[in-house]
Amino acid sequence: NEPPNADLYQLLSYVTAADLAKGMLIYAKGEAEPVEYVIRHAGKTLEVVALDLELPLNAILNQVGEVAARMLANQNKAQP
Repeated sequence: NEPPNADLYQLLSYVTAADLAKGMLIYAKGEAEPVEYVIRHAGKTLEVVALDLELPLNAILNQVGEVAARMLANQNKAQP
């Protein structure tokens, strides 16, 4: 499954307006597959993450922690 185009366009708008290099959409597993879109001429990357919500709570929290760590790493790369 691919994320809806409207979601990707909206994320691209947010990323562009905030002058960020990368943005992330988070879905439940089954709604969208993990994928990364590179918008070459805009210099933007859109990442789609899928969390498996059928796992035990601790595993779900681990997934959320991994996503949060990736978001922080992206933020730290973007800061001057």
